[in-house]
Amino acid sequence: MIKLVDLLDEIELRKGQLEDSVDDNYVYEAFFMEFMGIDLDKTDLDLDKTVDPSTFNKFKKTIISDKDGYQLAVPSSFYGKLYIINPAANNFKDYIVGFIEVQKVYANYKFTKAYKVQGAQVYLSYITKPYRGKGVGVLAYDMVLEAYGTLMSDDILYEGSRNLWVSKIIPLVKQQGGFFGAEALNMYIPLSADDAANDEVSSVVDRYMATLNPPAEVEKLASLVSGMEIVTGEIWVYSFNSNNEELFDLIDEYENDPGSNIADLIDENSEYFTKELAFGDEPEAAILRTENAIVVLNQTGNGIKSTLL
Repeated sequence: MIKLVDLLDEIELRKGQLEDSVDDNYVYEAFFMEFMGIDLDKTDLDLDKTVDPSTFNKFKKTIISDKDGYQLAVPSSFYGKLYIINPAANNFKDYIVGFIEVQKVYANYKFTKAYKVQGAQVYLSYITKPYRGKGVGVLAYDMVLEAYGTLMSDDILYEGSRNLWVSKIIPLVKQQGGFFGAEALNMYIPLSADDAANDEVSSVVDRYMATLNPPAEVEKLASLVSGMEIVTGEIWVYSFNSNNEELFDLIDEYENDPGSNIADLIDENSEYFTKELAFGDEPEAAILRTENAIVVLNQTGNGIKSTLL
């Protein structure tokens, strides 16, 4: 089975052939095995036959989200798949809507340890054919976000899965007052939809993150560059190739000097800086990644102001 790619048909998430083993029958068989320990191939069960709704109560499950007439159910033995179900259905095919496969992310994971981020990283999602074109795939992501608080993309972002994050998940988390950005350069960088859609920006992204509970440091960084974008040249992102003390020695020469600007600071000391993302010539802010900290520079009417995170 192919992982690392979303298969939500209604928004054309992937161009190309789907893996033969990932189809509606796969979902039905996996559901019965995980919830009931039943090998569907060894039964004569008619999935289209009308059944008493109480039949669905026999499935050993925990409901972690209930939204817009659908539920997100976890089997008692969790192997990574969360199943989308329709509790109003009267047959098994209508009841089993699809699944979204995740890995739980804990605060001490390597790529989240510095920020104590917890949530779910999505590997694969699949919606059965009767439910495609109804927005259920995006709803599934919304339910995972609601249940876990933080949603992370897979480490590999195909064109289709990136389109999903840009067109659907960013508006989703923004509407709920959350944070959207990317894990890159060992930090989380706030991104706009246009930033996320840009190929050059995406080239340095390890994974996207949408969270309703951003760490304080991430929230502070977002506030310092609020309303700005990378692709417009308003935000520059650089690595600083020395220690913090060296950086602040440089900043002291420019900070609070009304005639100074961020571009001059970086250009005149280019031996210390490595460009990661920088469009245009006159940034309003710069995010600088040092060996052990993040420093944000803001252009003000009185020159440059620095903030250590």
